[in-house]
Amino acid sequence: MSRRTFLRAAGATAFAATGASALAACSSSSPTTTSLVESKLYPSADAQKLNDSFDWGKSAVADPKSSVTITVAHSWSPADFVRQQQFDYFFQKRHPNIKIVAENAGDSSADYLKKYSSQAAGGSLPDVMYNGFGFAQNFIGSGAFLALNDYISGEPNFNPSDFTEVSTGYYKRDGKQYSVPYDCGPVMIYYNKNIFTKAGVELPTAKWKFDDLRNAILATTSGQGGSKTFGLSLPVTPADTFWDPVRLSPLGGHYLSDDETQVLLDQPDSIAAVQWWMDMYLQKGVFPSPSELQGMSQADAFTLGRAAIKVDGSWGAPALREQANFEWGIADWPAGPKGHSTAAVGSAYSITSKSSNKDAAWIYLNEYLSTSGQVFMFASTGKGNMTRKSAWPAYLKSEAAPEGADAIYNALNTYATSKGVVFGPATPQITNAVTPIWDQVMGKSLSVSDACKKIAGTIQPLLKKNVAG
Repeated sequence: MSRRTFLRAAGATAFAATGASALAACSSSSPTTTSLVESKLYPSADAQKLNDSFDWGKSAVADPKSSVTITVAHSWSPADFVRQQQFDYFFQKRHPNIKIVAENAGDSSADYLKKYSSQAAGGSLPDVMYNGFGFAQNFIGSGAFLALNDYISGEPNFNPSDFTEVSTGYYKRDGKQYSVPYDCGPVMIYYNKNIFTKAGVELPTAKWKFDDLRNAILATTSGQGGSKTFGLSLPVTPADTFWDPVRLSPLGGHYLSDDETQVLLDQPDSIAAVQWWMDMYLQKGVFPSPSELQGMSQADAFTLGRAAIKVDGSWGAPALREQANFEWGIADWPAGPKGHSTAAVGSAYSITSKSSNKDAAWIYLNEYLSTSGQVFMFASTGKGNMTRKSAWPAYLKSEAAPEGADAIYNALNTYATSKGVVFGPATPQITNAVTPIWDQVMGKSLSVSDACKKIAGTIQPLLKKNVAG
């Protein structure tokens, strides 16, 4: 599971109750790194050379005068955790009185959220921890995270304006910033060049409108059964917390109000927007049905080479580069008749409110999410989606940047938004509530209009949890 699939799944599992003992096998801890680890993916010599090329600067917060240890929680794949250990090794060389214990729950929403929601309940969270847009507000609301405004304002070289504007909003409450975002990527169009060429359809461009998108989806859908080619790789569903800015708003519809306290899905314009998408499925089956999805095992139709278009975040590019055996590219999300928007979401790191070494934790966080830190961890590894604008040039000129990377960066700084993305405290309950209703639409036993009205009536009471105060 990718880190962003992690975030999209988080709504259904956030703050699930579990015993800590059941999680021991799902996570690992790395004690203070005293040697430079490496792997085939991350050779130590390359890591050393890159680290030495940076001016890491110095925090306004003084290093501790005696040795302290901070624990940092991550959610990396085992392969990428090597890079994390390399960063920690070099950090400790620069700050010999700060020892790092890195915890890695694995690249899984269930493992990470179960472990740290249990620790939050017991008051024993690590000093610094990874969190995502989809569940950060739950931790913030419970008082688990420290407001970072004083640290940020006291750091002359932090430069808040260097962060893409869309990346920071998910981690604010009552005017305070509780996390520093490290990645944020927009939802874009991935396209299979081979399928487009075979169907005689021109490749997507920045000038595309929604009608161009629909025409391409319909024109590239062909065949039957196991050899069918789909115009879209994944279903349209309200369980996707991105679907308002990506699919509805450009058509004049909305899911929830901006403060996530009122349902707007039952309004005529919203129903019409959902119908616009679902008509293509109901009439021509442009994306896989539930039974067809089951037959694809762990991969999606696009990765399998059976779909012309995948609507997904830019974070999916590294995995696709490794897995796809066809030519592909990334293009802008098109403009709709009522506006041009797409969702941009990401992840962050926070200092926990009960940390006994907050200053040391800030020194680590400040360096980890500096321009140098973002280039070391993300731009140089091909992951992209850096939140600092100053880290993007290193990625755009690298061999790891996919075709269309410039469009990703442009989207982040122009039409990508957090507005309409569902991420309030009620998100887990909303996701659970809408899924069985939408299953009926996918099974063609409930109309789109009736489903939108039923969803509205079902989730409106749940939104009380999003009311401030």
